[in-house]
Amino acid sequence: MNSAKLRDSLELVGIAAVVLSLIFVAYEVRQNTISARAAAIQEIGIATAEMWGEYARDPAMIRLLGDAQTYPKMSGRPTTGRDSLQKCWHGRGLQKPDYCK
Repeated sequence: MNSAKLRDSLELVGIAAVVLSLIFVAYEVRQNTISARAAAIQEIGIATAEMWGEYARDPAMIRLLGDAQTYPKMSGRPTTGRDSLQKCWHGRGLQKPDYCK
């Protein structure tokens, strides 16, 4: 085998190695992205569960949320959930708990 054929063969092996390494890097980036998304979704779920857990342990908040759901029906005009909650808080003379501030 002459040196030109050997050089061409080594160059072909090098090109194949570069292509394979690029495929591997792309696969690893994809796996990392999937893992990061799953972690973010899990954190959102944990935060949501903690928030609703706090609401469920507070009897005043349970009444408040119930009133906020029925307030737009009682007033005859559409309001946002936030408007309803604020009116229910003020109407009952309640103090906001620490986790709502």
